[in-house]
Amino acid sequence: MPSDKQATERLDNLSAIIKVIRTKGHITRRELASRLSLSWGCISELIGMLVADGTVIEEKLPPSDAKGRIPSILTLSDCKKILGVDINKTGLSCCVCSLAGENLYECNFSLCTDSKGELLRDVFSSVTKMQNQFPDICISGFAMQGIKDADSGCWSFSNNIKINFENDIASHLNIPAIVEHDPNCMLLGCMNDENKESKMLLRIDKAIGAAIYKFNGFFNGGLLELGYTAIGSGKRLFELSDVSYIDGLSADERQKALTLAGEQLGIALGNFCNMISLDEIIVCGEITKYEDVIIPSIEKSYNDTVIKQATAKISAKNIRNAAFGAARLAIEAYPYVLKRKNA
Repeated sequence: MPSDKQATERLDNLSAIIKVIRTKGHITRRELASRLSLSWGCISELIGMLVADGTVIEEKLPPSDAKGRIPSILTLSDCKKILGVDINKTGLSCCVCSLAGENLYECNFSLCTDSKGELLRDVFSSVTKMQNQFPDICISGFAMQGIKDADSGCWSFSNNIKINFENDIASHLNIPAIVEHDPNCMLLGCMNDENKESKMLLRIDKAIGAAIYKFNGFFNGGLLELGYTAIGSGKRLFELSDVSYIDGLSADERQKALTLAGEQLGIALGNFCNMISLDEIIVCGEITKYEDVIIPSIEKSYNDTVIKQATAKISAKNIRNAAFGAARLAIEAYPYVLKRKNA
C-alpha cells in the first residue's frame, strides 16, 4: 500500500498527465514520459489507470513504412463532460466543458437570494437540468461569491445567507464537486494551459473582487487594501465601483469620479507590483462599460508609481461570469476530487 506521500505524488502525476494531454491535444507515452521526467514504468501504470477509468483514449497510429514498433497516441476522452457553476447574487451561470477544456455550452438561471433554502433549491434545480441535458457530466466546479470563513468553512452570501459548501451543496450532489472564490475562477478562465504567467484580476461592479495567480497557484491571503483604497474625503473606491451610482452622475461628475478612482487604484496597484511583480493586470466586471475613462487613468498613475522592472500590462476584459473558470478548476482537480469521492 502506497504511503500518503506516494499517494499524493501519484495524484499530482495524474493531474499533470491530464494537463499535458489537454495542452498538446495528443501525445505518445514516450513524449509524455520525457516531458514530465517520469520513468517508463510510472507512465505505463498511470496511463493504464486513466485508460481504465475512461479518461484517456489510447489508439495506435496508422501503419507506416518506418521500422520499429508503431507508437500509440494518447487523447482525452470526449465521453466525459465537466460542469462549471457560478453562484452570484446577480444570478446563476452554468457552462459545460470537455475534458480538453473546450467550452461546449453556456446558460443562465435565476437565483433567489431571499433565503438559504430558496437559493439552494435554485442551485440544485439548475444542476439537475444540466445533468439531464448532458448525462455524461462527471464532475463539477463551483465559483462562489462572498467571503469564506476559514474556521467555519461557511461562505457569507448576500442577505446574511451562510453556505457551508461541503454540507449544503457537495454532499447532496451525485457527482464530485469542488469550490473556489469567483475572482479566482474568472482569472483561471483567462490563463493559458501552461499557467506560467503571473496575473492579477480585479472584478469591479458593486464591490471589488481580486485574484492573483503566481508561482503556479492562487494567493488566498485576502486583498483588502485594494478593495478599500481611499479616493477622497469620506469616499472609498468600492463605493464608486457601484455602477448604478456612477450611472446616476452627470457626465462631468462621472468623468471626475472615474478619473479619481482610476488614479488611486493605479497608485495602489503600482505599490503592490513593486512588492510582487506581475505580468498582467486584468480589469473586468461592470466597470468595463467605462473602460475608456478609468483604464487610462489607472495606467497613468500606475506607470508613475511602479518601478520599470515590475511593470505589468493592464487590460480590460469582458468576462461575463466565472462558470468557465470553475469548470477548468474542476479539470485541474479531477484526479484529486475523484479520489476523495471514492475514499
